[in-house]
Amino acid sequence: MSKKNKSWSLEDKLAILKENLVEGKSVADICEAKGLSPS
Repeated sequence: MSKKNKSWSLEDKLAILKENLVEGKSVADICEAKGLSPS
């Protein structure tokens, strides 16, 4: 079974970066909320 990768739009990527850089959320917290692996 292969897992499909999600395509992230530019807006999605910028929103994730903003959460980390502007709002100060940790990468681990963002990854958990978005269902991502931080590696």
